[in-house]
Amino acid sequence: VGSFLYTFFVRTVASAMEPVSRYSHPNGMASLTAYPEVLCSSSAQRELLILAAVPLVIVIAFYVAVCYISWVAPDWSAMKRTDALRTVRFCLAKARPDVWWWSVVHLLRLAAVLVSGAVSPDNPHLQTTYVVSILGRFVALQIRVWPWRVPLLNVTEAFFNLMLMLTMLFGTSFMER
Repeated sequence: VGSFLYTFFVRTVASAMEPVSRYSHPNGMASLTAYPEVLCSSSAQRELLILAAVPLVIVIAFYVAVCYISWVAPDWSAMKRTDALRTVRFCLAKARPDVWWWSVVHLLRLAAVLVSGAVSPDNPHLQTTYVVSILGRFVALQIRVWPWRVPLLNVTEAFFNLMLMLTMLFGTSFMER
């Protein structure tokens, strides 16, 4: 179950964010990005918000579980509870043993970037600044910690995140003010 939730974490967070990601119309009204026919503050949006609560609760519960696993993993390791550690290897196995907690940071970064669509939806410059600041902090921490077991993954992820940040920053020069 943990590996399944970890794999579909991004899709689950994205589906939970659909009822709050909106865009404005020239007449002052707003619609949902995923469902343009649904106007904001309508009963249809309220129904979607209620439906979005289910994946949101799942995501929050999963994140809390990953935080708990990261908290108790050193104790389990000291007590030689290999059965428990094997059960939760989905969030421990990718990072180096001294950085067992990295999945907490990784999931937080994924969620923070996905929330960007709801952050000031009519201000793409602010959204870009938000995403670049999240990625920048993450890359700085990643370069400091070097979490992945395979060194090439650390280099590759840092490089691609930096390139994504540069692309976003240069792309803002083509946006309307």
